[in-house]
Amino acid sequence: MNTAEKEYYKRLITENKNNLRKTWKVIKDVISSHKQTKTVKQFHYNGRIINDSKTISAGFNDYFVNVGPDLAKKIPISNSDFKKYLPDNNTNSIYLIPATSDEVKKIINDLKNGSPGWDNITACALKCVLEYIIDPLTYVCNLSITEGVFPEELKLAKIIPIFKANDPMMFNNYRPISLLSIFSKILEKIMCNRLVKFLNKFDSFYKFQFGFRENHSTYMALMILLDKITQALDNGDFVIGLFLDFRKAFDTVNHSILLYKLHSYGIRGTAYKWFESYLCNRQQFVYYDGVCSDCAHMTCGVPQGSILGPILFLVYINDLSMVSKKLFSVLFADDTNMFCIGKNLQKMSEEFKEELKLVLSWLQANRLSLNLDKTNFMVFSPQGKYKHPINIEIDGHDIGEVVYTKFLGVIMDCQLNWSEHIKYICNKISKSVGIIIKTRKVFDTATLTALYYSLIYPYLSYCIHIWGATYNAHIDHLVRLQKKVLRIIVGKPPRTPSDPIFKELGLLKLSHIFQYNIGLFMFKVYHCMTPPLFDMFTHTSEIHDRNTRQSNLLYIPLCLTNRRKMTIVYTGSHMWNKILSNLKVHCAISTFKKHLRTFVTTSNH
Repeated sequence: MNTAEKEYYKRLITENKNNLRKTWKVIKDVISSHKQTKTVKQFHYNGRIINDSKTISAGFNDYFVNVGPDLAKKIPISNSDFKKYLPDNNTNSIYLIPATSDEVKKIINDLKNGSPGWDNITACALKCVLEYIIDPLTYVCNLSITEGVFPEELKLAKIIPIFKANDPMMFNNYRPISLLSIFSKILEKIMCNRLVKFLNKFDSFYKFQFGFRENHSTYMALMILLDKITQALDNGDFVIGLFLDFRKAFDTVNHSILLYKLHSYGIRGTAYKWFESYLCNRQQFVYYDGVCSDCAHMTCGVPQGSILGPILFLVYINDLSMVSKKLFSVLFADDTNMFCIGKNLQKMSEEFKEELKLVLSWLQANRLSLNLDKTNFMVFSPQGKYKHPINIEIDGHDIGEVVYTKFLGVIMDCQLNWSEHIKYICNKISKSVGIIIKTRKVFDTATLTALYYSLIYPYLSYCIHIWGATYNAHIDHLVRLQKKVLRIIVGKPPRTPSDPIFKELGLLKLSHIFQYNIGLFMFKVYHCMTPPLFDMFTHTSEIHDRNTRQSNLLYIPLCLTNRRKMTIVYTGSHMWNKILSNLKVHCAISTFKKHLRTFVTTSNH
């Protein structure tokens, strides 16, 4: 029975190693941590306490539907017209190519088996009958595209409230999870493919927008950001970074403004009519405690939980980057920051205030607002030169200065030594250590290893390109913590040599994870699989015209500070030169990954 139990849980963990929610469900089953989530039966609503389930679900729906419009009403009317910030109209117009049955089939097969929408039809069920419905489904999708009509039945969203924090009796302490019909996602994906292809063809997106774009990611946004900051610091310049926090940005998108921008970017004719149909007359209802509310209409915002919603939001805020010519911006959807570089900190702060007036004007014209309490700024300074504090304000509101802040899941500090982020990782992993200790009586080594990949490895590998080259003094605790986890997995006592354990389990050390990820990124740069932004690497042959053995290697740039040496332009060049001397790089990426993993674990770097 013990053996059967271990095999059972091993299979479950292995099957769900990429699904953290289901992994946790298995873990809770093992450690008997079945805390029943208590459904709150009473809520504050319009100055009174309500306890009727139907009234509660209606209250939730009323709050979620009106949160965007209520916030938009509070935004002052701008003297500026949003149209003046837009680039010149794209004279080209999109042409919608009909979908093929193969395209629709691939979209369906790629769908995740998540929760269904109001019709309770799952992706799994659809895949089971795919061969029987593919032709009529393709016909209906193409009919929608050619007629410029998005079906009314697919505009309905089922909303599940999820508690966040603080008082559970307040509606504003819940976030809405929007569930759409699986057919809506299929039709949206077809249109999304065409919209993105058209916008990319004419380079319509701001080049430093990394959110929801193919071959763009969070670590790439941070790479570009660090390259700009450290280059300025090496030149003896100060850098002021402002980290903006939008207030309910997706919920307050104005449909009229969005449609005008789509038209400006070339979405005209039937395509424009389709998007107009897609946005208008959308409805939602809330499902809470087994009861559904009545449907309510949405008057603004992009559909949550949709495929097109994020792309439409990128179109909406795309011209924000053009507001100021003095500030440099890196965007990841609504995670926006702006940077100013200069020699005189006080003068920079005054210029920043003037530029932020332009930003505020853009926000008001586009009916967006900031959460000023969560918006902050940070000063990056050459060593020992930052003595006098500065003041930054927006609309008369003083913005708080911080020494570290969380951006794209990474805690960035003003010294760029990543000590706060590593503390954060250590804290997260320490909590998972207890889980592994509690489950090792039931799980065998293979299952515990799969658990390691679910609970611990994501923290070790996420954006390691950015923080993995930091000082050993900061990273040592994390190294020791990783070794501790491995000893627990194999049931070895403390101080047992870790090298044989790494080899036995086939796991990478932290330093090897860093080298592997840097090497893989450089491979993508070499084969043009990254955005063209990463042109900061220089070949030795570009420095001099002598034909030497090192001509095909990358030039190692001169770095005046350690902070500059921790960036990809330095670590990537070093790693790639070693790879070129030892590995074949003209191969498939899957082959390269295999050889790279062997290289980093067997070579002494």
